[in-house]
Amino acid sequence: MKNSSFLILSIFFLISCGSNSDKPHEKKSTVVQEIVADTVDLNTIEASKTETFTIKATFINFHLGDAEHYLFEDELGKSWDFAGSECDNFDFTHELNEKEADESNQGWGSNKDLQGKWFELTYIKREQPQYIDGPIVTVEIISGAVLVEK
Repeated sequence: MKNSSFLILSIFFLISCGSNSDKPHEKKSTVVQEIVADTVDLNTIEASKTETFTIKATFINFHLGDAEHYLFEDELGKSWDFAGSECDNFDFTHELNEKEADESNQGWGSNKDLQGKWFELTYIKREQPQYIDGPIVTVEIISGAVLVEK
C-alpha cells in the first residue's frame, strides 16, 4: 500500500512538472537604441566654461589624509591648500616604500625634489566633496604648473 501511494504521488508529480503550458514561451525582444553623439566634445564645452586662475607659489608639501592636500605658499606669504592636481607635467606626490607607509599617509608623501621650487600655477575652482563622504564645497584644483625662477 505504501509503495502504490508513493508510486501514484511520484507519477502525479512528474506529470505536473513535465506538462507543457498552453501558452508558448514568449521571447521578449530587447530594443537597444543607438545613441548618436554630436560631434561637439562635452569636456571641451565644460572646460571653456571653467574660469582659471594663476598664482606664483613655492611647493611646500603634499600629504594625504581624508583628502589630498597640495600645500604651497605664494610671494606674499599666503598659504594655499589645493584639494587636487590634474597637472600632467609635474607630480607633486611620491609613492612611499613599505617602511614609511601607514594608515595616516596611505602610502603617499611629498615629492621632495619639487619642494622649495617656485611654480606658476594655473588652478580652477570646482564643487566636490571636501573629503570622502564629506560635504560638497568649492575647492581649488591645480590644472597646470610651470617651473619658474624666483
